[in-house]
Amino acid sequence: MKQNKFILGAFLAMSFAGCSDEVVNTEITLPVSGDEIVFGAKAAQLSEPASRTVYGEPGDYDNYAELAINWKPGEDQVRVYSPQASSECQSADYTVQQQQGTDSYFLQKNGDIGVRWGNVDETHEFYSFYPLSVDGGAQISGLTTDTKVSATIPVAQEKGSIQTKENNGTTWKIVAPNMSYCMMAGQGTWTPGTDKGVSLTFTPIVLVLDVVVNAGDTNYDILGVSVQSKDQPIVGSFTYDVETKEFSYTSPSGDDNTQAWVDCQQDGQPLTLEPGQKLNVKFFLLPRNIQASELTVSVLLKNGQTLRQALVPTGNSDVELISGNIVKVRTPKIKPAETSNWMSMIDDDVLFASQLSLPGSKNSYTYRFYSQETSPGGYNRQTDRMQSYQSLDIDGQFDAGIRAFDIKLDYYNGDVVVYVAGAPTEVEFTSMLDAIKAKLNAAPTEFVVIGINYVERGDPQGWLDAICNTVNTWSDRNLRSDTEADGTTLNDGDSDYFREIISTTTVGVMRHGIGLMIHCPSDLGGNPSFRSNHVNIIPNYGTSVQNVTLHELDIQSERGSGHVTLQDLQQMNNPELDLYPYFITEDHALEGADLNLIQTKKNLIEQLFTLSRTNNATGGSQRVNNLYINDLGGFCVVNSSDGLSTGYASGRIYECERKIFGGYSWESQNRRDQTITSCLDYDYVFGSSEDVNVPEASQGNVGQRYLVITDREGSSRGEGGNNALLAEQINPFAADLIYNLVNEGRTPLGVVYMNFAGEDQVTIGGETYNVSGVQLPSLIMSNNFKFALATSAETTSN
Repeated sequence: MKQNKFILGAFLAMSFAGCSDEVVNTEITLPVSGDEIVFGAKAAQLSEPASRTVYGEPGDYDNYAELAINWKPGEDQVRVYSPQASSECQSADYTVQQQQGTDSYFLQKNGDIGVRWGNVDETHEFYSFYPLSVDGGAQISGLTTDTKVSATIPVAQEKGSIQTKENNGTTWKIVAPNMSYCMMAGQGTWTPGTDKGVSLTFTPIVLVLDVVVNAGDTNYDILGVSVQSKDQPIVGSFTYDVETKEFSYTSPSGDDNTQAWVDCQQDGQPLTLEPGQKLNVKFFLLPRNIQASELTVSVLLKNGQTLRQALVPTGNSDVELISGNIVKVRTPKIKPAETSNWMSMIDDDVLFASQLSLPGSKNSYTYRFYSQETSPGGYNRQTDRMQSYQSLDIDGQFDAGIRAFDIKLDYYNGDVVVYVAGAPTEVEFTSMLDAIKAKLNAAPTEFVVIGINYVERGDPQGWLDAICNTVNTWSDRNLRSDTEADGTTLNDGDSDYFREIISTTTVGVMRHGIGLMIHCPSDLGGNPSFRSNHVNIIPNYGTSVQNVTLHELDIQSERGSGHVTLQDLQQMNNPELDLYPYFITEDHALEGADLNLIQTKKNLIEQLFTLSRTNNATGGSQRVNNLYINDLGGFCVVNSSDGLSTGYASGRIYECERKIFGGYSWESQNRRDQTITSCLDYDYVFGSSEDVNVPEASQGNVGQRYLVITDREGSSRGEGGNNALLAEQINPFAADLIYNLVNEGRTPLGVVYMNFAGEDQVTIGGETYNVSGVQLPSLIMSNNFKFALATSAETTSN
């Protein structure tokens, strides 16, 4: 038995030795003839087993020339095929088992039938492949009628545990690799007249990058590490001929498989690397050779900053990396980019609108009220409406990785200004564009999306015209050459900052740009008139905060169109107080809708993720023509003495009473309109007196009341509540959903707006809320690197 090693500059071999004393017995009469073939194996046993096949423990973590590969008995599975075997049983799947009390290993068939001998007067060739399937992926196919096998190495290589170990005075954080990606091809030959135990030799066929990340001079919170090629796939689906060693890449041309990712988060939290510590991760790449100059290693931190290092610095001599080898890569001390630049890790040809996951902030400018509400007595959570949805200013949000902003604009005194908390501010929209321009100039690999909401007053068409005119004027004054700004020619067709948001727009075109999405109210109809080629219009965008279903909308610009699915239920009941806003009851309770609006919003969030997954798996136009807006923002309803926090209605209450002279009638309980803060006390609710349809007044109705609403428009408000309480309910829920998407299948998340982006905790009115505003954007950012994104080749082929 020979020790099997994974050697730098050489190949690894794993031997299966014969076990002639292994006997296969069965009492079942099988529909085949001939004896089954017995396979055995021997390998060193690891004292601390990890996931599936495992690497042995090197003596020196920093300097080793080889790594042993050890089987994990009872879990590792292989497929064996022999063209000379019985025609009825040429292929079978096996599990590696250890012979009790020995260092010997054997293969145990998974089904009732194993590979059987053919003509024993002839030499038998055997071919095998490990594994049967990668974790979270499809089972291999092939190796049943010929020597070819089809398999897939995924973009996101899900890890084992993160271990902390001391070695030669250095603390190491080791991300245990998932060895199901360490694919091996096995071969063996049996000649007539020899023992019928067959020996198979397994050789790794993948290219392995063993990356060591050195800590900088401070603590760094690491989301993950990636390796990226310039233009050729390094992961994806392929066919491999075990006999000839020929490789063929088979993934669709529209898939971006130029990047592999190893997640460094544990339970949704980043790994912290302290000064002097080292991090080790391993990547398994396609079984073919590649030039080292093709590859770059990147480290992504939780705020979106990156460290990028080419394997071969410019000007250095190149080297070919050989499949089946392990290549050690050491990064210098972590010195991340000076600004958040996580989009630099996304390829230029990736489709932007349908494929990316963008962390966003809800009501982005409301940070202006945060300091007021955190001061002593600044916010009473039982009576007041919380006006702040954010704590960081626009620059701070950008620096936290936020790339989508949600604002209200008002046309006020001849200027387009930001509208916050029921009133226009002195902040002109052009000031926001100036701020975003400065951030993009400092980080030209990035881009920003701004969602613009209508303020329900004045003329909607005048509002839209004013915004378009403002954008046109600002753009004329801020022309620039993209070749000077970002070093590329991708955006030369647009000498301005503004980009279209349509199905064919790529990340390369979006870079250093701004996508404006104007949410037009239904007053403007399905085809609004707009005079600007710098904006994107979403018609019939509901201004209500009571949407308890997903909404299907369109987006259009001067240069194309697309489809939008929106989740934006904002006002909730308070789970602590069990209150419901009036208008939700009016619109839905009588139809049997669930009044637990917190749970309703959670259901909608998950529904939109599921829809995205379905569309992405369907392919074609379903995959590339959809934009998703998942609005996690909003507020929880609180007890409010002013009637504004729970939603309100102006109306009259009627009660069934007995008449003095006999009979029954519905009598008004008040002679004037009054504000009703809740209608759960009433049996019937109607929008106006014409809608009244109550049973005839009778003894059976005595004591019943109903509410006639006299101000229907005013009743559909409810701009109040506790935004931090909602964030504490919704943000961690969404974070868990995204982190565990590996169980359901990775998918684009779209634009995800949230309360308190960039803060994990906020303290308002003396109460501390865990809002997960750092963890959630981090998970959304890293989701972009965990599956194969569609590229411009996908739209070209449709």
